[in-house]
Amino acid sequence: MGEATGIPLGAAVGLLPGSRPGVATPETLLEPADFYAALAPHCVGSPRPEEVTVTTRSWDPQATAHLDGVLGPARSLLL
Repeated sequence: MGEATGIPLGAAVGLLPGSRPGVATPETLLEPADFYAALAPHCVGSPRPEEVTVTTRSWDPQATAHLDGVLGPARSLLL
């Protein structure tokens, strides 16, 4: 469970700005590229930061084919 919750949280906490008053969402406090660069070394296979996330569009008819191509290497690590 730590891999799914603790490690990403730890990576994010290290990137938070010092003292910023008020309530904010993670999306407004963290730069995605910095977050994935901090998270990547802790992922299975130590992927490059740009390989940690996959962006798809629900309206794209080629989304399934795209995901199959992108996730193929990950499947080989998990099986």
